[in-house]
Formats: sequence, structure tokens, C-alpha cells
Amino acid sequence: VVFLPGMNQQSRSLSAGPAALVEDGKAGVRVAVKNTASPDYDELWKQEREELLREHQRMLYVAMTRARDHLVMIGALANGKSSIKPGTWLDYLHASAPPLLFANPVEAASGAVVYANPPDAVKPAGEGMHPDTHRDRENKPAAGDIDVKAIIENLSPLPRSEMPEWRNATDFIHKGKEESIGGLIAQAGELTVSPITRGSVLHRCLEDFTKTGSYDLDRIIMDYADLPAPGSDLYRSFHSDVSTVLNRSLSREEFAWIFVKQPDAYSELPFLYRKGPAIISGIIDRVVIRGNTGYVVDYKAIAIENDEALAAWKDHYRPQIEVYCEAVKEIFRTTSVEGSLLFLDSMRLELTTKV
Repeated sequence: VVFLPGMNQQSRSLSAGPAALVEDGKAGVRVAVKNTASPDYDELWKQEREELLREHQRMLYVAMTRARDHLVMIGALANGKSSIKPGTWLDYLHASAPPLLFANPVEAASGAVVYANPPDAVKPAGEGMHPDTHRDRENKPAAGDIDVKAIIENLSPLPRSEMPEWRNATDFIHKGKEESIGGLIAQAGELTVSPITRGSVLHRCLEDFTKTGSYDLDRIIMDYADLPAPGSDLYRSFHSDVSTVLNRSLSREEFAWIFVKQPDAYSELPFLYRKGPAIISGIIDRVVIRGNTGYVVDYKAIAIENDEALAAWKDHYRPQIEVYCEAVKEIFRTTSVEGSLLFLDSMRLELTTKV
């Protein structure tokens, strides 16, 4: 008996090409890099994708032919314009359209339709699900005093289950307000560097510091293609700006508990958390567990102009921090969790929510 779940899942390897492709042919070796103007990458990726597609189809054939008595294939239909996602095992199966398989659909449960060959291999809902052709085998005594017939007769069709909605923790905040972040940072640092890149560099440095007690700013800057080259005036200005923010934050005594390397403290902590019908993913900048209390700290590279702006930013990010706190409370089984925003440019640690 072979079960093939996930018939509706698309192959991730077919969705996007790798960063680089290499072809070792008769004419020599060709190397093509993604996101360049070279036509070689498009040509090589087309060839690679066709081979991956054939391999994906061969995997289905191999999986199906492992079955001896029963083959059960499970796939959820999509709710969009097309109920069957292209490039999936379910798509290949329907494209081949075996007439015997799709000739006699059976309503096995609410919202679920079962196709079977032979047609009498499955019973409608309420009539049990056991193969007529194997009744003689089921009536024979089983080894170990296991009543196989009773087990099979107790099986019933699964009711339709809704696919959970996958969301990111940042989906809970209003994106429109973040358009003004660039203006705030430009006023504070007068830099032409992207505020997102600047924030990423600060996060990377703080992550390294909390894990190892140090960070290499020059090395981290080299990882960002949109940052200025070493030796330029813009590079020195950016380096000085980031160094100033980091030195002020890490030397501040009241922030020491956040950054010191310690047991039950985590940096850039990834998580999955079920909230109602949705599954939420995210990465928390800093989590510190002390006894039965958890502390969530989210870094923000934002310059706060006044108390009114501070209140607006806290309201803006509160839904995201609440999700972080709920996830930490469930993961670490703490009694309570406090969530705070650390505004690095303004050196302000602000309690935002408690759960």
C-alpha cells in the first residue's frame, strides 16, 4: 500500500533557477550567472528546467509503481481560477487522463470526491471503505491476534480540511506608514544608502555581537552590493554613521541585558506559530528568557523626532510585536512576555505590549 500525499505541491526547484549554472560540453565549460544580461543563463536554465521537469515526472512514475495492492494519491484542489496547479503531480495525472480512473467519482465525504479503479474499491460515505476483492483475505485470522477486519471496518473517509493560511508576522502591520521611514533616516544621517540596507547592516552587527561578543563591520558591508566601495567618501560616511549607532547602543548600561551573551537568549530567532486558522512565520531580533518571563526586543533603525512620532510608531508595530510575544509564550511556556521596540538611532527602548 502506497500513499502519495501533496499531489498539489509544486516543485520548488522548477520555480526559479539557481544563482549560477555550469555546462561542461564538448566546446568547453560555460558558466552563467543569474540576474545578468547574458543570454547564456536563459539558455542553460531552459535546458536545466526541462530536465528537472522530466525528473519530476519520473519521480511520480517511480512512486506510483512502488504500490502492489493499493495506491492512494491525495491532493487538494486550489480555490483560484484553475483548481489544479500547473507543474504538480496532480496536473500530470489529470493531463494523462486515465479514462478508467476518472470515470466513476464517488462522494466519500463532505467536500471530498474519490476516484478509484476498480470502481468498487471504495464505498460512498457511510458505507465503510474496504475493498470487496480482499474480503476473503480479511476474514482469515491475522498474526498476533490482530483483528484486521475490525480495523478496516472502523476506517472512515476523512472530512475535508481547510488549507491553513500562511502569513508573515509583518503582514499584521500597515505597510503604508513605512514609506516615511526613508525620510526619517535621511534627516538623521543624510545618507543616500537605502534605509533597508542600513537597517540590515545594523541587525547583522548586533546579531554577531550577541553571539560572539564582537562584529566585523567592514566584512558585513562587503556583503551588500548596493553599498559604496571602500575608500570612497560615502563609504567612510556610512561606516562612521553605523559605527556611531552601534557604539552608543552597545555601551549603554541600561541596554546591557539585551546584548550580553547569556543562557536562554536568542538572536534572529525563526519561528512558526499557529494563530487561529493561520500559520504565522517570522524572525525575532532578540529573545531573552528569565525565569517565567520572556522578553522580546525588536530593533528599529528609525530616528524618533518627538513623543507624537514615538506613539505613532509604537501603535504601528504593536500588532507585529504582539505576534512575536504570543509565539515566544507558546514556544518557551512562559507565564508572560514583554515586547519592546529598540529605536537604535534615538537610543530609546520602549515597552510596546505585554501578553
